[in-house]
Amino acid sequence: MAIGTARDSPAVDWSDGNNIALPRELYLAFALQAAGEAEKAKQAYSNAETAVRARLAKQPDSAELHLALGLAFAGLGNREGALPEGRRAAELMPVGRDVISGPGMQVWLAELEARTGEKDSAFERLRKVLELPSGGAVSPALLKLDTAWDPLRSDPRFEALLRAGESEVRTAPQG
Repeated sequence: MAIGTARDSPAVDWSDGNNIALPRELYLAFALQAAGEAEKAKQAYSNAETAVRARLAKQPDSAELHLALGLAFAGLGNREGALPEGRRAAELMPVGRDVISGPGMQVWLAELEARTGEKDSAFERLRKVLELPSGGAVSPALLKLDTAWDPLRSDPRFEALLRAGESEVRTAPQG
């Protein structure tokens, strides 16, 4: 179902709950990868890379496009290209600039780090975002459910992060 929706949608970009818009083609690649269709996912990542590069030529300071390129690179196994693009995206959309999209960008960067084997950085970034009053960029419940965090699940720090995040939620001041 997700593959069909991503393939058939007329939208060029899809926005997440943190108001970060990424190319629909990237979501198609994610769905294909999750379904085990590696060759089709690789082609979708390649298509996303081509489209994003063209858009970046016109919008070189777009945090979302740098993030999208980093995610496409990660999907293609290009770790050396992925991480600098993700970090550039986070520089262009810092937490202090936007209290919704900034933390969301940090979560995306943590996911990119997890996808590329940078577990230490991913855990540290997630820990910091869980401490922010960010409106829900990430939560222990989302970490438990989202398969994007599978690369971190076998690490004991994952359960510790969940416990710390749950404690943070329980002790947050009520408005």
